[in-house]
Amino acid sequence: MSLARARDPRRPPRTSAAAGETPHPTPKASTRGRGLPADVTIRGAGAGDEAAVVRLFVEMGRDFAHGTAVDEAFVRRYLDQAGAHILLAVGPCGPVGVLSYSVTLDLYHAAPAGEIEDVAVTAAAQGSGIGEALVREAMRRLVAEGCAEVGVITSRDNRRAQRVYRRAGLTDELVCLQRHFLDET
Repeated sequence: MSLARARDPRRPPRTSAAAGETPHPTPKASTRGRGLPADVTIRGAGAGDEAAVVRLFVEMGRDFAHGTAVDEAFVRRYLDQAGAHILLAVGPCGPVGVLSYSVTLDLYHAAPAGEIEDVAVTAAAQGSGIGEALVREAMRRLVAEGCAEVGVITSRDNRRAQRVYRRAGLTDELVCLQRHFLDET
């Protein structure tokens, strides 16, 4: 659940690691987990990563009642929003995981707050610690941005995702009520 935000003109345009971004060190999965594969790094997505992001979201959408309408133009539009971020987990054969998150101002805390919006890992890479590492990296970045809290929403029956979020340190604190307008059209 994100609100449209205008791009901050003071913010420099995003670039991909291929265009010179230094990938952030990949966090290890929790000690209870299996650990992240040594040949996988996590970095911010930028120009040139749109097709990979679309591919990962299309694969994720296969698990839902309806697929995704995301395309490369929408990925660019998303990244142009102030506070919107995408992380990619990249292995030797290319991206194997994606996480989108946003930062908005929270009135109650009088501070920024983060929301993890979507996490997807390819079927071949699931169970390897990549999802948890993506969540941990997002949380590290949110703390660095001064966020007072982070939230995530997942479906009630998605036990695998719930385990990943709990291993990364998130807890069941709130009840989320939603209405999906796309389902009504």
